[in-house]
Amino acid sequence: METTRNELPIKLKRFLRKLSDYLDTPLYYYGSIQRKDYVAGQSDIDVSIFADNEHSIIAKMCHYLRVKRNEFKTIIIKNSDGIVYGYKIKYQTESKNDKGEPIVCEFAIYNTIFKIPLMEFYHKINNVPIFILILLYILKQVFYVFPIISKKKYTDIKNYIFADLYLKIKERQFFVL
Repeated sequence: METTRNELPIKLKRFLRKLSDYLDTPLYYYGSIQRKDYVAGQSDIDVSIFADNEHSIIAKMCHYLRVKRNEFKTIIIKNSDGIVYGYKIKYQTESKNDKGEPIVCEFAIYNTIFKIPLMEFYHKINNVPIFILILLYILKQVFYVFPIISKKKYTDIKNYIFADLYLKIKERQFFVL
């Protein structure tokens, strides 16, 4: 997952490679960038970073991305396997999509103790069955190409497809603090 199945714009690819070099740690891509439902220039790029000292990585990212520390939100994921906590930031790149809008990268920073369970989870969401892929593709067409549903409705339906239909997760909770 250190490379993407879908092609990224060259400037964005260069930016992410330089970030990885600067942090001296690999970036792990997951989500639609690794599936056929990716909509180039519209879907966000989900990236995970694992470190023994996540606060050091956040400090470096603040410098590299030119953002403030308070832009990193604490996240807590609770499921039947336990609790995972980390930090997230949505970052708009200087690279632009076809509409001239910035591309959004969502960086998640976790301690390395969470790497194995998260990588197993990412493997599941990167390799979905064909019926889930078709549902996601249709949903993204309705949201991105023919924008006839709201962002909230899109998120609700996407979460339903993943949590209820595919993963059958009843007790997973995701908190952003």
